[in-house]
Amino acid sequence: MEFSPFIFLIAYLIGVIILVLLALINIYHIIRFGFLRAPSLVATFVFVILIVGIVLATLQILNHIDWQQPMEITIPFINNNEGFE
Repeated sequence: MEFSPFIFLIAYLIGVIILVLLALINIYHIIRFGFLRAPSLVATFVFVILIVGIVLATLQILNHIDWQQPMEITIPFINNNEGFE
């Protein structure tokens, strides 16, 4: 059975979108309900820098993958044409 690894890229994109939404909600709550003093601002900037760093690192790693080459999965007890053996 073959499938495109592009499916993993779509799943990653959905995960990044969820991460960005939760990060924006987190930053909003820190600014809205927190104290705008040094510890709060430092924690917010560290959080943003870590999120951006993780996303950029994974995008750089994912850039070197050939997304058009199909991946093959072999399941030992299933034959391609006959079903179960």
